[in-house]
Amino acid sequence: MGIRKIVACAGALCLLLAGCGAPSPGAGGTGDWVTASTEELKEQGTALVNDMEQGDFAAVVGTFDDTMRSSLSEEKLAETWHTAVDAKGAFESITGASVNSAQGYGVTTVVAQHAGGSVAVQFTFSSDRKVGGLYLRDASADDIAAATGTPGAAAAPTAATSPEPTGPHSVDHPVAVGAHRLNGTLVTPKPDVQDRRIVVVLVAGSGPNDMDETVGTNKPLRDIADGLAQAGISSLRYNKRYNQDPGADAGAWTLESEVLDDLDAALRMLPDSEVAGYSVVVAGHSLGGMLLPTILARHPEVAAGIALAGSPRDLFDIMTDQAEAQIQSSDAGDDEKASARATQSAALAAAKALTDPNGEPILGLPASYIVSLNQMHARLPDDVAAIGVPVLVLQGGADAQVSPDRDYAAWRPVLEGKQADYQLFDGLNHLFMPVSGTSGPLDYDTPNHVDPQVVTAMADWLVERLG
Repeated sequence: MGIRKIVACAGALCLLLAGCGAPSPGAGGTGDWVTASTEELKEQGTALVNDMEQGDFAAVVGTFDDTMRSSLSEEKLAETWHTAVDAKGAFESITGASVNSAQGYGVTTVVAQHAGGSVAVQFTFSSDRKVGGLYLRDASADDIAAATGTPGAAAAPTAATSPEPTGPHSVDHPVAVGAHRLNGTLVTPKPDVQDRRIVVVLVAGSGPNDMDETVGTNKPLRDIADGLAQAGISSLRYNKRYNQDPGADAGAWTLESEVLDDLDAALRMLPDSEVAGYSVVVAGHSLGGMLLPTILARHPEVAAGIALAGSPRDLFDIMTDQAEAQIQSSDAGDDEKASARATQSAALAAAKALTDPNGEPILGLPASYIVSLNQMHARLPDDVAAIGVPVLVLQGGADAQVSPDRDYAAWRPVLEGKQADYQLFDGLNHLFMPVSGTSGPLDYDTPNHVDPQVVTAMADWLVERLG
């Protein structure tokens, strides 16, 4: 999800969208973070946030491990920080800090209060207390409660609340999805619009995303939902589990716990909702798009699928491409680049070969999550073979994360013989928004909206295919 969501993740590698899975424990070393006490890690994280608040980005970069330093320079860190934080107004104080552990690793989250709101800065430390990951987001109520030691900070929500309205074309119905009671919105069209009796379940990209897939001021899934309603098509979107319940699953994250189990619950609730009897479609963005073959094989009752900036390629191959681009664009010397390249290559090769879900984290990702990714990729041929419904593949031509040349093009041989259609949109980025002139994730913090032609293409295809 964008720079407000993430500065650097797993050594500045991104899981398709510019955001990681659930906040990642550890990014290197042996996992022996407990050699530093909780208070020491709080103090170190707080000091680093104070450094950034005071503009001393050199001091922060000085604590990076080799991979982070090769991927995120002092200048880029400063640009990233100001892009994400300046809109919050003047810095006021440090609210507090918290430390959590998972699979032997720890993450320190520091909450900084600004005049216009709070920011949560999350650090992942390697065993020698170098920074191996730096994650930046708007502070949630859970972040603030944990930082101040408020009891019950990690308690899961028990009921749906009313979010901001989807838009002028939508009738919103608040819902609670699954056992974690994830806040969601079922959208139906206005009464004066022809109801197409189609409902699209929107699956967000990787990371602890809210139901709108918010990136800075941008809300791509909300844009899509309101655009579909204008065309007479209903939709369902909901907070991801680790957005609303960050402490869920005790760090034993998998694709099932991050995405698939809650999607199962969302699909189960539709027959008893305002859209009972409608044709059900799943539209996945980024990681959600990558998972589309798995989802369609898992749910043969779904009538069609849409992949938005997804990829059938191995995620670790995509991460290799992303890492190489970051290393190439960095201002590090040749020796540093070569060292970072070797480190990343070895880590990614180890990740692709991992089969033990109880193993050590790699690149900040729990072994359980890596194994679930590897299992998904191994199942791809069987999952594709099971697809018996129409599929639409959409891609932004200016996507800096999922390559139009490598990833979008890879769908055609994979879906050969299937009912598949494709459309490439020139000049649109990973969020299907017009490129504003800044390359990569920094572009996502420019206020923008999903290009209407994308939603029109989705709606027209759905009406053509499903009537």
